[in-house]
Amino acid sequence: MPALGAHLDALYGTIRSAAPDAAVVVTGYPHLFSPRFGNDLIPLASQQAFNAGTDSLNALIRSRAEAHGFIFVDVVAPFEDHGLGSPDPWITLRMEASDNLHPTADGYRHGYYPAVRSALDLPQLRR
Repeated sequence: MPALGAHLDALYGTIRSAAPDAAVVVTGYPHLFSPRFGNDLIPLASQQAFNAGTDSLNALIRSRAEAHGFIFVDVVAPFEDHGLGSPDPWITLRMEASDNLHPTADGYRHGYYPAVRSALDLPQLRR
């Protein structure tokens, strides 16, 4: 992951130079799988390995974001028990797309939105 770290440093440096006083929020990735529900999308060991890889990726993103004075928001906990294979998934699998794993509307509404809002200490917006 050294190449990714260097690319993130370059990107974050460009952002910081362009907006030196901005509060910049960088989100991590949720665990895409909920293996405890026994789904058979992919083997259990693969689901666990994928989630562990997500943790490693998030650690790198966090370290590089914080090194540039950005706010890192971890969304693993808000998405717990809402990965693929759970009774209430907040991740959707779109087989027709090349980037086929994305949060659902509930994932954004109940996962990302409150986590980012909380990190910035913003009041709740009216719906």
